[in-house]
Amino acid sequence: MNDADVVMRTLGNFFCGPPYIPPPGFPSADPFLIQTNGSTSFLPVGSLGGAKGTSINDVGDVLGYYSGPSTGAHLVVWDNSGLHDLGQSGYGYMNNVGQVVYTVTNSGSILGFAMWQNGVSTPIHLPAGVSAQTTGPINDAGQFIARNGSAANYLLTPTGPCATDVPNRVSISRTGFHYNHSTGLFALIGSVTNTSGSSIPGPISLVVDNLPASATLFGIEGDTLCATPQGSPYINIGNIGAGQTLAPGASISGSIDFHRYGANRHHLQPARAGRAGREIEMKRNLLLQLPLAFALASAAKADIYTVTLNTSPLTGNGPFKLDLQFLDGSGTPGDLNNNVVTLTSFAFGAGGSALGSGTATGGASGGLTAGVTLKDTVFFNEYIENFTPGSLLSFTLNATNNADPGGTPDLFTLAILDSLGSELPTTGPAEEFLDIALTSGTNAQDSEFGSWRRLFARRSQRAASKSVAIASSRAVGALAVVGRGTMLVGLALGARARP
Repeated sequence: MNDADVVMRTLGNFFCGPPYIPPPGFPSADPFLIQTNGSTSFLPVGSLGGAKGTSINDVGDVLGYYSGPSTGAHLVVWDNSGLHDLGQSGYGYMNNVGQVVYTVTNSGSILGFAMWQNGVSTPIHLPAGVSAQTTGPINDAGQFIARNGSAANYLLTPTGPCATDVPNRVSISRTGFHYNHSTGLFALIGSVTNTSGSSIPGPISLVVDNLPASATLFGIEGDTLCATPQGSPYINIGNIGAGQTLAPGASISGSIDFHRYGANRHHLQPARAGRAGREIEMKRNLLLQLPLAFALASAAKADIYTVTLNTSPLTGNGPFKLDLQFLDGSGTPGDLNNNVVTLTSFAFGAGGSALGSGTATGGASGGLTAGVTLKDTVFFNEYIENFTPGSLLSFTLNATNNADPGGTPDLFTLAILDSLGSELPTTGPAEEFLDIALTSGTNAQDSEFGSWRRLFARRSQRAASKSVAIASSRAVGALAVVGRGTMLVGLALGARARP
């Protein structure tokens, strides 16, 4: 099981009578995944006849093997792009970045070592004086163990130039947190702006230091080797690749995602953050725009809003769930119990109605008929209720506007869930329609987003794993940013700019 609570098992098929082999169409062994909602999905084995899984990383990549009739054991990897045969091997290990370090063999004879990543295998040349027979575990910084039986163990470290630290050339705006039911991840929403007078070369990376034991950064590119403290996870932010730049005054907006595991979702404790890593592209190729028009009218006081959402494209479908969240800036005692959001006068238009029997979590109470109150009594506060969509959805929102001492605002978000409990995809960084951050300024900071409709059914979490652009927050500490030039990927053979 990985830190996202996804379980990987292998189903073995055998038959007790002649001919004792599975009939056509039945693999001898097939790995499968068990998602957090209880759903299961088998991994493709193609023409292999059967394969076994041995490990799963935090983004859902699976490492396994199969035995050829005349070639012995082959390593295989399942990732978002499908099944990959790494060739004959006796040993292999995978990290959360999707790198696999393994021993290359031929009919049992050891030929050397290799690193596999994104479909490409690169031979590893051991340093002079190092004699090893097998590989050992690999961490997210790309360091791995080489073993010479019981005689010696060696720690091998990637080489290359270090990244350039640029915290004084950027400003970071922190919007707040949203829980994404589709992915099971907490999204930290925000933006990074180049405040300097010169362009920052990409890729631009973000490192997160001192995460609490209950949380892990999702979709990492690796762990730091140069930047201190070493071993901190990093991701690339935005779609700024090698050869591209972030111009003066330009911003990167979006979110970074976290696994939160444990007894509940109520606490994502603050930590300090640093620099960063993996380039992620928001993939909308499976989506088609759906005109759910959104309007937001602010009254004379900045903390009173009339919210109107055109839900007529949803009529005749559903029911849907209205998801109202109010997440504290960190969940620590000094930040709690200082803001309240009240939602009243819900209207659903012709043919629409609230269906009652909602679910309240944390400091949430009430209902869509009488009104909903959200208090930041704990980190995670949420109210969900089924509704039948009509021509529109409207309500009045009244919020206090007090800043949290930690610097990350309390954030109200509105999302719509389908009948299975997954967000309707939007252009928002965490699939939300509306953000209102309580910043203690003259006006609360609000953002509205358009909606999208999927052309195809939602894929499993493993297949749909994604991180979006960027953000920052006190819950992962005071963030700093690294600007990196051209990155030449390699291990021992090549060089890369690395945090």
